[in-house]
Amino acid sequence: LDPACGDGRFLVEVARQIWLRLEGPGSPDPTLRRRVIDRCLFGIDNDPLCVCQARAALWQAAGLPGEPPEGLLAHLVTADGLLDETPGEEGRFDLVIGNPPFGSFSGRQAVTINPDLKQQYLARWGGDTWDTLHGMFVRRGLELARHSLALVLPTQVTHLESYAGLRSAVTEEMSVHEVEDHGEGVFEGEAVAPVVTLIARRDDVGT
Repeated sequence: LDPACGDGRFLVEVARQIWLRLEGPGSPDPTLRRRVIDRCLFGIDNDPLCVCQARAALWQAAGLPGEPPEGLLAHLVTADGLLDETPGEEGRFDLVIGNPPFGSFSGRQAVTINPDLKQQYLARWGGDTWDTLHGMFVRRGLELARHSLALVLPTQVTHLESYAGLRSAVTEEMSVHEVEDHGEGVFEGEAVAPVVTLIARRDDVGT
């Protein structure tokens, strides 16, 4: 599941990695590719245009003729990734992945957000020393991830004292396998704050 899937680029890469691992050498396996799209990939975004782009990107990546499976429409949906129910029947996912929106609710760089929606977010996910959108998505990911969590986050999450509670929430539920600092140049052509990738799993192998 990508709870803030945008144009679907993370889901596309997940699909490619599954196909790469399961397909034999030679031509693509159409049945396998349809099954992966129909049953394995889930995405949420509050922008309906992004959801349409994500659906199109996944089907284009599959490179198959005909109409896409019903699961592509049912499992990539327009909704609020922090508040609404997730697509699918089980409500939890082997992997939660993505690049959630960055933003705080206070300070000079506070995000502009509907006051009622802000209060709903804070009521459901607030309580950190510094409440942020990306921090809330980490907590949402912990709730939804059956096995693994892999997110792009601002570098400050790894060391600022105001994120200590968030870091503890991760390590109480999962073991951290990787925190890789990518600096500012990870997204070509886009000006972003320095970011890290966090990979955590429900096992005893990491730290």
